[in-house]
Amino acid sequence: MDICWRLQQRGLRLGFAPGALVWHHHRASVKAYFRQQVGYGEGESFLQHRHTDRFNSRGHVRWAGRIYSPLPAYRSLFKQVVYEGRFGSEAFPSIYQGGLSLWGALPQMVEWQVLTAVSLLCSILLPWLLIPSGLALLATIIGCVRHALASKIDDVAKPHQVLAYRLLIVWLHFLQPWARVRGRIKGYFSDANYTDAGRVLLASAPRMMAFDTLKLMFFHLDKSLWDTHYTPIDSVLHGLRKYSSGALTPVRCDDGFCHDHDVILRAGRTYAFKLKITAEDHGGLNRMFRVRMRLDRPWLPMLVVSSSIALVGGYLARLRLIHTPWLVPEVLVALMILFAVLFKVSRHGGQVLHALQQACGEHGIQGVGQPAPAADHHRPAMG
Repeated sequence: MDICWRLQQRGLRLGFAPGALVWHHHRASVKAYFRQQVGYGEGESFLQHRHTDRFNSRGHVRWAGRIYSPLPAYRSLFKQVVYEGRFGSEAFPSIYQGGLSLWGALPQMVEWQVLTAVSLLCSILLPWLLIPSGLALLATIIGCVRHALASKIDDVAKPHQVLAYRLLIVWLHFLQPWARVRGRIKGYFSDANYTDAGRVLLASAPRMMAFDTLKLMFFHLDKSLWDTHYTPIDSVLHGLRKYSSGALTPVRCDDGFCHDHDVILRAGRTYAFKLKITAEDHGGLNRMFRVRMRLDRPWLPMLVVSSSIALVGGYLARLRLIHTPWLVPEVLVALMILFAVLFKVSRHGGQVLHALQQACGEHGIQGVGQPAPAADHHRPAMG
């Protein structure tokens, strides 16, 4: 998929070779199947880093095609559809996935199963939750059973083995999304997407100043760049994406409907930054680029700080270590956690600014953080 998508991004077309054969060696054990699904999840994580425009915000591929296959895995959960094309214009009909909606696949998603498990645990304190959580679990089981009944195993299994095989298929369908999630998490914490140039960028990037860090964390940070070649904004964004693809991944670009950013860069495991770029014409080939930088989820650092303070405060209160004045240990803990969060924002924000500076330097754009040009439209002196 990575190779095919790269070819398509370069304007090339993919062809179908009917004489090509691919041999699929299916796994012979449940353990091997689980490892295979974990590998698929890790591969999906790699693809999401390299091709963010083909994934939605939840990390799922934006699929908009049809797979021609009689395999049960691609059939509808409720009915089988014969594809004939628009007004029956296709040369041959085939079974394809039709009628499969989000609601039909929802009970087998990991999010559904996690909520079901949480609801079952909460039913210990709230018994009435046992009814909706039981129905949710039943819906998941029914979906897995449907896949098991649709599998053709009568010709490969003996009569006394059919039931055992179908139960195994039910279990595999229940296990498969969890294996994919494990692979996605493994790929998320992997450095496989980092290139040597990306590691150099991360290591050489200076940290942000304390005042800029506070502005970025609680408000936004503005930077100015001076250009004397009338560089298009798209060229700056493409250069930023190129420099960031080996270190600040994934790079998510505006799909045309976002007003607060042109690109989102993830630095570190938990922090992402939104960048919005505009340009002012100052006569001739002179332009002043304005860059506004925000935290993608500004509530996340605050959530980390507040939850940590609450947990530590509750722990100290339980140990009866909080006496008069009880606010002193809370304030100390708050300052320590806030300092740690500011340190992280300063480091990762500096990496994003360093990538921006490298991308702009390729086009002769200089002066990140410098003031606006003078009124006479001459190029200002650079520090």
